[in-house]
Amino acid sequence: MNDFNITSRLNACHDNRFDELLSNFDGIMLSIIENEVPQYHFKAELIHWCYHVDIKLNKLRQDREEFKQLAVDNLLIKSNEVFGTEA
Repeated sequence: MNDFNITSRLNACHDNRFDELLSNFDGIMLSIIENEVPQYHFKAELIHWCYHVDIKLNKLRQDREEFKQLAVDNLLIKSNEVFGTEA
């Protein structure tokens, strides 16, 4: 993973109110500032954080898609009832 896209992930966390992930990122940054952390350790923590952001964003997308499908199905059922075309 050469490109972490930290800014876009931080924006996504902020937009979706993933406060725990924002706090985790702050913790990673504070540990770097306060302690001398080897580069490989810092990179591993960032990769781990990015992974958790991606998992949470994918779950959110899946939930939204499921909600959209349920809304479409519900609309179709209601329109069938209104127009007398139910099966």
